[in-house]
Amino acid sequence: MTYSPTSLDGLVFFSEEYSYVVRFPHNVTLVVTAHIGCCKVSKILVNGGSSVNILYGHTLDRMDDTPRAGPKIISQTYSLLYEFYGNEARPLGMVEFPVRADSLNVIMEFNILDVPSPYNASLGRPWIHMMRAVSFTYHQLLKYPTPFGTANIKGDQAMARTVVAVVQKRSGWMKKATGVDPNELPCG
Repeated sequence: MTYSPTSLDGLVFFSEEYSYVVRFPHNVTLVVTAHIGCCKVSKILVNGGSSVNILYGHTLDRMDDTPRAGPKIISQTYSLLYEFYGNEARPLGMVEFPVRADSLNVIMEFNILDVPSPYNASLGRPWIHMMRAVSFTYHQLLKYPTPFGTANIKGDQAMARTVVAVVQKRSGWMKKATGVDPNELPCG
């Protein structure tokens, strides 16, 4: 996390100086590492297209095994989530965890999904809006205002590429998880 004086009265903006460490051309998603609860969690998808935050079951299981993880209060939820391909996903429940980005801690609700995913968590619009953050996949950067200026969270482009490679390598993974053959999808 770095602070930058590139904030004028709460305005956050990007310049080409932020893209010097990004390998171009690319079309990878923004994948970051952050603290969720007492755990440092990697492979977190920053997903501005999602109206919920998601913590995957395999991640919650690993968090249970860590010291100081603390009690997790999982509440019932009766809502259904719909995946990108239209499949229904029923959350196991809801849980609240603090999400720490640098010195800012915000308590967020997560839907617990026990489905295969190459990601450990997904931070959607609830977290992005709570942080007043702006994500920019071109620069592989998330910026948000703080009392001390603008803070940056750099995306892990290598990790994002690794996730894509793992998904491509697992033939049939997507079809098993979603019922959709990725080879039958229209390009877009």
